[in-house]
Amino acid sequence: MDIVSLAAWNKPIKSKDDSYYLFKGILSVYAPNEVIKAINVGLRYGGLLFLLIVEKIKEDLDFKKTTEYISSYAKLLSDFKKIKNYYENQRYATIIFEIGQFLPLKNKKEIIKIFFDSDYKNNHKRALSLMLNNWHDSFGNILVRAWGKYKNKKVMETIIKVLPKNILVNMCDELYLYFTENKTSLNYDFSLKLLRNQLFLKIPDKFIEQIDELAESDPISFIFIKKELNKKIEDDFAIKIYNKHFGSRKYLPRWYAEMGMWNVLNKIIKNS
Repeated sequence: MDIVSLAAWNKPIKSKDDSYYLFKGILSVYAPNEVIKAINVGLRYGGLLFLLIVEKIKEDLDFKKTTEYISSYAKLLSDFKKIKNYYENQRYATIIFEIGQFLPLKNKKEIIKIFFDSDYKNNHKRALSLMLNNWHDSFGNILVRAWGKYKNKKVMETIIKVLPKNILVNMCDELYLYFTENKTSLNYDFSLKLLRNQLFLKIPDKFIEQIDELAESDPISFIFIKKELNKKIEDDFAIKIYNKHFGSRKYLPRWYAEMGMWNVLNKIIKNS
């Protein structure tokens, strides 16, 4: 008897009802070639049905059942380029992203470029994730071009994390400009402030003056950066900041201890 074909399934699944468990049960025993035949059903209907197919593909890939999925990649990518509907685009992108983890380097680069050229931010995030999960130095130029095109926090975060110092040194002025242009946001966006601090820490010799300015404008970041760089700060300054910034007292003592500032900590204990 022939296997039941889910490729002929003709209705969406909107809840975890009998149809959901029927589809899931049949799909669970499918070989990859049968899953591939059912992919179009998931792409068409989305929702829970699509999620079941994605989960099955991820499970197969985790168990190294990759050959058939890799073979289907070219057609999926070709179809993806033609899609205009946002929801269909995102479904295709999800499957391509999962399969892309197991593709050769040249195909990964192709996917990353196509995702960055997309009009949708979710695809840009997928490009960055594919890069980070499978970093190769040849991705560097693609990432720098993406920065030139989008100049957003997610691309900046990836640049600081993966690019070598010699490239960051060449880009330091334009990278720092991003923070000066978003200076107001630094007052309330902790993640942006953290990103700026990470940039300073990656190439501190290029930001000596800017780091010193933080002693007045952002003393908590200043102390953190000094600690990470194994640099000293003045005892009086450390005590003043501790007394002034009540909200930071949950981590300043630890930082001072890590910096070996025992005189400061003894004075704080004595005055507490």
